[in-house]
Amino acid sequence: MRFAVGAVLCTLGGAGLWAVVSDLTGAAWVGATVAPDKAAVLAAVAVVAVSAAVLVRLSRDPAAAARRTVGAGVAPEDRVRLVDAPGHVMLLIDPGDGRIVDANAAAVAFYGHPRDRLLRLTLDALTEPPGRDTPTPVAATWRQALAGARVRHRLASGEVRAVEIYSHPVRTGAETHLHAIVHDVTDRDRLAETLARAVDVHRAFAALAETLLAGVRVSIDEIAAHVLTHGKALTDSPIGFVGYIDEATGHLVCPTFSGETWAACAVAGKSAVFERFTGLWGWVLRERDALMTNSPADDPRSVGTPAGHLPISRFLGAPALIDGRLVGVVALANAGRPYDVRDLDVARRLATMFAIAIRRWCTEAALRDSEERARLLVEALPDAVVVHRRGRIAYVNPAGLRLLDAPDAAALLGRDSDCLFADGRGGCAGGGAGETPAQPVELSLRRLDGTVVPVESRTAAIRFDGESAILAIARDISDRKRAERALRLATERAEEASRAKTRFLAAMSHELRTPLNAIIGFSEIIQSLMLGRDALDKYVEYARDINVSGRSLLAIVNDILTLSRIEAGRLTVTPTPVDLSDLIADAVAVFRDAIYAKGLGLTVAVERDTLRQATVDRRAVKQILLNLISNAVKFTPLGGAVHVSARRHPAPNQAIELAVADSGVGIPDDEIKRVLTPFGHLELRDETVPGSTGLGLAMVDQLARLHGGHIAIASTVGIGTTVTVTLPQPTADHPAAGLPPPERRAAE
Repeated sequence: MRFAVGAVLCTLGGAGLWAVVSDLTGAAWVGATVAPDKAAVLAAVAVVAVSAAVLVRLSRDPAAAARRTVGAGVAPEDRVRLVDAPGHVMLLIDPGDGRIVDANAAAVAFYGHPRDRLLRLTLDALTEPPGRDTPTPVAATWRQALAGARVRHRLASGEVRAVEIYSHPVRTGAETHLHAIVHDVTDRDRLAETLARAVDVHRAFAALAETLLAGVRVSIDEIAAHVLTHGKALTDSPIGFVGYIDEATGHLVCPTFSGETWAACAVAGKSAVFERFTGLWGWVLRERDALMTNSPADDPRSVGTPAGHLPISRFLGAPALIDGRLVGVVALANAGRPYDVRDLDVARRLATMFAIAIRRWCTEAALRDSEERARLLVEALPDAVVVHRRGRIAYVNPAGLRLLDAPDAAALLGRDSDCLFADGRGGCAGGGAGETPAQPVELSLRRLDGTVVPVESRTAAIRFDGESAILAIARDISDRKRAERALRLATERAEEASRAKTRFLAAMSHELRTPLNAIIGFSEIIQSLMLGRDALDKYVEYARDINVSGRSLLAIVNDILTLSRIEAGRLTVTPTPVDLSDLIADAVAVFRDAIYAKGLGLTVAVERDTLRQATVDRRAVKQILLNLISNAVKFTPLGGAVHVSARRHPAPNQAIELAVADSGVGIPDDEIKRVLTPFGHLELRDETVPGSTGLGLAMVDQLARLHGGHIAIASTVGIGTTVTVTLPQPTADHPAAGLPPPERRAAE
């Protein structure tokens, strides 16, 4: 700056020092012009250099130092040379009244007054406002130098400039005056103000950026509030608003409008959501351009102030744009000073930061929503989802907790993954890091209660919390395994039934042909009178054989039909009070001849008193007894024994137990299951016992089930067989006991 060097030098020593410096360096150097941006540096260098030179000169010439001591007399010609030094505003002031005694040409040019008028003024008269900032500064401080007194001086043009005054008393002959050097620091102050404002702006934007970088942790309304707070502070605006465009409606939403401006607005039904863009802020949004006006009332873009609305004396606005797309607006108003281009730049930068914050917030909000949807989907999956990281469980969804019987995620998180697998294949079974999604494999998971559950698992490598991990999706296949077992069992049963039917048809072909051959053969002999007309006795015998064969054939057909009706659910049972002892006696009587013919021993043990009132279906129970006794007689060799018994269990169930035991061939353990299936019969030495159709025990089992009972077979090969049928009876506590299930009765 032009006067910086002189000011520093004057501070160091007043007029005497100035004279020394003038002698040492010459007046031309003192008056050199210094660029404003280098003034501070050069001034500091000059202070050091000049100080050193002065000290050297004074040390070499003590007499000269004495002559130039502050307060020493200065010749008039020296005073004239000091005042007329070019480049610096210099004044000689009377310390008594502050009158300007003399001024150099630079002072006349600076103040703009003619020299004669300037010499009639006082220092206070130049001060703005007069006498208020520094009341009688010279008269009050003439005994002490003024070192950098800051005042504002009004020039002849009316312009007010900020100045610093450096002064020191000097002797001019017999008088003492103040030699003052006046430095114009207006430009320097403006530069300092600009720099300070720039620092404040940068600090404010740094603080705002830090706030906006918080992302989704700050709501969009809070972001708008932060932008408005900084905007008002940086532009000295008492009011304003920051709003964003609602993408769904296209309306402007102003969460900040409801702040200090809301209470001052007396507009009825005022809303913080604007559907139409009007006025100055509307122009900013429509034109997508910044706007600054210090006279809104005269601006053609203004539509006036609505009744009750805050009066607007100054306005500043800038649109927030993202890739040319309008997303919001920053508006400020009513600063106590006129807005300038610096304020407009602040508004534009605020709008840019607001747009960036909106884009960041929307992006992070979309990411957050996406993650939330993914989380909800994973948590809603019926399959277990487990994430393994570094060999330990890092995540389990609710389905996984249910599958593993865990009370909460804390019971599993951090545990070794291998503890879940019962087959030793570990947490990476079926896949691993770096692999594509593996094919599903069947594993056995060990639940927390120690039970094992079969699962179908698929794995894939993923990134979880920034680390490599393995995602495993497991599906409980217990139901499928049970279904497979049931299907396999049903298939086996169907195949067994098919084989049994094949055996049955083979047996039936023999059983049906035998009586039919007898019937047809004997009937043809009788029809053709093959033995002559006089062989009446023979014909009668053949007729009896035909009758026996026909009855045998009828019995076989009846058994088949009965079993078919049972399997079809069409056979009904009607339990009624029956004297079971009489029923057993009738059944045994049917086989007395066959028992006698084979020489079998027969014993009957019946609790007559307890069985006189048994609740059973007479026809069904008689069929049970006939089938059991028939089998016992068939499979017991000559000289064996048959034992029939019946008893009632004691309370509380009082079930009836019918048992038929024999000393026959017995049934191997692996064939007990088969003889209970329809058409299954016992084969001995690859030959079927004559008269055995394989329907007897199957029919007994079905008839017992219709009563709600069951059949049990205890047999030893070569020792004999005992078949026991248990038939529940109704009691006071269980009146329905012994009756077929309701669904069976309904089906019938």
